[in-house]
Amino acid sequence: MMAVYTIYTPPTRSCPIAFTGGNFWKDPENSPLKVKSTGSKTIISLRLTPEMFLAPQDLRRPFNAEWSSAKPIPPGQEQTLEKQGIPAASAQAVMGWVFFPSFVKYEDGSTWTPQSEGECFGVIWRDAQHPDVLALPPRQIEINPD
Repeated sequence: MMAVYTIYTPPTRSCPIAFTGGNFWKDPENSPLKVKSTGSKTIISLRLTPEMFLAPQDLRRPFNAEWSSAKPIPPGQEQTLEKQGIPAASAQAVMGWVFFPSFVKYEDGSTWTPQSEGECFGVIWRDAQHPDVLALPPRQIEINPD
């Protein structure tokens, strides 16, 4: 057996958006996600990459599941993004959803992209009492089927 560990330095930049809510279990086939602009500039478009916790140390990225928005989000304001979710039977196996902004474009033409994967993330837990995580476990990647 072999293990590879990657140690990341803590982020030094603030995250351009906050993930303020979402319920992926009530109606999992139509998933809402609330995001809030945390900066001082209006966001005109953004792309988010999702991952899901199937167990406390089991983080997986769904296939072709990028979220996006082309509606402006003024500073300090919220917006609800909606995307077709996953089948209800599969949704109950998900403990929490993790979202990373992969691209943010501002009204003035400037952009924000992460300097490293995991630099900025938010977790929406099925159990509202779940403690926050400061760092994410490594994502499980299947190279060869068993």
